[in-house]
Amino acid sequence: MKKIQVMMLMMLVAFMGLTVQSCGDDDEPDAKQDYTLKVALLDSGNLDPASAEIIRTQFATIAQTVRCTASQAKTALDQAMDEFASSIPVADDGGNYLEYSVRFYLVDSSNTEVYSKTMVIKDGKRTVR
Repeated sequence: MKKIQVMMLMMLVAFMGLTVQSCGDDDEPDAKQDYTLKVALLDSGNLDPASAEIIRTQFATIAQTVRCTASQAKTALDQAMDEFASSIPVADDGGNYLEYSVRFYLVDSSNTEVYSKTMVIKDGKRTVR
């Protein structure tokens, strides 16, 4: 009787391994959906209020929605950030260095943020984080 119980226990352990096995990932990473690129002034730093408002207004007009895969949307954000970087001021009219940060981010069709990068302007340089 004891041998039968041990044999049944071994069969149960063997079958448990098969029942827990997964068949794969059900998510479709290459599925296309709408992504919106947005830009926001994250920290106004030493910008005067008028300049900060001008920059916020300019950023509000940048929002673009595209239908693509998540990886294509991330690549588009990186490219847009590179192209837009040269138009982000690093010094004021008097030549004084500005210090502030700008956030580039993607939201999907359910308005959930899926990817972001921050550009920090400090000491006349633009650094991406």
